[in-house]
Amino acid sequence: MESTMIYSCLPAIRDHVRRRLHLWRWSGDHEEATLVANELVTNALHHGRLMNATMVLRLALLGDGALLIDVSDPLPAFPGFSVVRAPVADDEERGRGLLLIRGLGGTLSWFLRAEGGKTVRAQLPGAR
Repeated sequence: MESTMIYSCLPAIRDHVRRRLHLWRWSGDHEEATLVANELVTNALHHGRLMNATMVLRLALLGDGALLIDVSDPLPAFPGFSVVRAPVADDEERGRGLLLIRGLGGTLSWFLRAEGGKTVRAQLPGAR
C-alpha cells in the first residue's frame, strides 16, 4: 500500500492491515500486528518524511506463519536504530515505538533500498 506521508493516512493503514490479516486468516494477534504497523508508519512519518514524498507499507506471510511488516520511506538514514533506549518518562508522547514492537515479540531490522531510501522491517510470529 502506497501512501502520501501525512498523519491522516494512519486510519487507512490500520484498516488495510486488519483486512489483509483477516483475508489471509493469519494465526497471530491481529491487533498487535496492526499496532506494530501503525508504529512503523508513525516512525516513518516522524523521522523519514520529505515534502510530497510517499511511503510504502508491505505485508507478507512466511512459510512458518510469521508476518513481515515493511515500511519504506525516502530517507536513507536511521540514526539510533541499534541503540537500546531507556524507558521514557510516563508523560513523553514519543520514543516507545521500537521498544513496544520488541516487547510484542517482534524482531526489527532495516536496510537501504536500491532505488533510494530505506525499509524498516518487523517480523512477528504467528500463533504462540
